[in-house]
Amino acid sequence: NGNVGIGNTSPDYKLDVAGDVYMSRAGNGNAPTLHVIDTADTEVAWFEGRRAADTGAFIAIRHNPSSPATSNRSGIKFQADDDAGNRTHYARIVQRIESNTNGSEHGELAFETVMNGSLTEIMRIQRIESSGNTGALGVNNIAPAYTFDVDTSGESNAMRILQSTNAKDLNCTFQNTGTGSGDDTSLGLYTAAGAGD
Repeated sequence: NGNVGIGNTSPDYKLDVAGDVYMSRAGNGNAPTLHVIDTADTEVAWFEGRRAADTGAFIAIRHNPSSPATSNRSGIKFQADDDAGNRTHYARIVQRIESNTNGSEHGELAFETVMNGSLTEIMRIQRIESSGNTGALGVNNIAPAYTFDVDTSGESNAMRILQSTNAKDLNCTFQNTGTGSGDDTSLGLYTAAGAGD
């Protein structure tokens, strides 16, 4: 049927490889080493793990330069053409390295979207900036000081919890399950107390 098998005497595909595949080339940052085009379906590629009794399948995106540094990045770019036919990055998920010291590594995930033609970071997942002991999520905040830290500078609307279905309740619970005498649950509302605030 015109199929080619490498390490496989009964290939089921145009190229059917039984074993590892390794590709290497000196790229210039603008052309991919592997380019897969699907002209009919919406799923361009499948990565399927079949190890018996394994916990799942993972895709590893690894940046492996000759000199490891905290400035190294890796991630996923989401692209499409604009109306002028230019290949455009509309969003990215970027792995950032806060510390690459052996035994005390710290990593971060940044989520970026295009705003007015420029990639802008809108969310970051990392450890809490001030203490470093707990995971933190920052929205419009690249250095979250709280477990959930939202910066709405320049916007009047900060947060909304919406329930738009009839006959459904809307509940918001702040719960502290600690049993010590100082384990309080509190909600603080602060303003700068300027005129009209």
